[in-house]
Amino acid sequence: MKTLATVLFFVVAGHSVLAQNIYGSLTYGAMGYQCDYTDLQTSYSSYLESMEPVLANNNLYFTDVDDNFSNLGLTGALTFQVGMGQNGYSLVFTAMSTKTAQTRDVRWSNGFGRSFVWKETRRETLFDFGFYGTKRFDFYGTFGVNWNWTRMVSYYIYPDESRTLTHEFANNGVYKHYTVGLSFGAGVRYRFKNFVALEARYLFSKIGFGIINKEEDFGLSDAAIVKHPDYTYFPQDYTEPISVTSGNELVPYFNRQSVTLSAIFYINRDRISKKRDK
Repeated sequence: MKTLATVLFFVVAGHSVLAQNIYGSLTYGAMGYQCDYTDLQTSYSSYLESMEPVLANNNLYFTDVDDNFSNLGLTGALTFQVGMGQNGYSLVFTAMSTKTAQTRDVRWSNGFGRSFVWKETRRETLFDFGFYGTKRFDFYGTFGVNWNWTRMVSYYIYPDESRTLTHEFANNGVYKHYTVGLSFGAGVRYRFKNFVALEARYLFSKIGFGIINKEEDFGLSDAAIVKHPDYTYFPQDYTEPISVTSGNELVPYFNRQSVTLSAIFYINRDRISKKRDK
């Protein structure tokens, strides 16, 4: 991604003498998103279901249970852009990075419990193809590739609020997975003054290219040497027998819709030339 951005930077720089608008910025905006966490929510619910008989057999019960993982969220978005516009059209390369996290805890009547910490780092590399709708507005379509690093950290909780990841507890672990997919969407830029524009971008990020089916992909796994092989993968369904060959691992193909608001910087060469001529 860095190599591609560098190449595009020099391409744009080389053609900037011909470009009417030159885009280049590194900004931090806000993103609201809706993600399909159905499988993650099912996994959490199945854990609660699987623990009920275990607790009952030990004269215990749940005392505090967090709500399930949320499909909606708000996060920051770090955005890099470089591009140019000429004769009513624009081509902009956009790289965007976001991080999200959710924590869900359950506690038992003896003070012990479990904590699930879900983390995602998502990066988008996009090409924006646009046209100037009016004097102030640019409209564009966008498509590209998404790169996703997902992690589930499962802790055992002690009554004193301390947490442990030691493998003496079978469900403990740091389970990771990496996925790639395609993204597409649309956006608008409002050039309210020279050098600064406001941007609103809608993006649908689909996990997977279609070459590998979700059912054929590996799930969240903990590759620690001391990890018991039967508990290498994070379960999709805790009520099912847990085994490395069961096919019961959680596969994080979580498609996402998002709207990002940010400011970008650009130079309008025509306006600058007109001001100089006056």
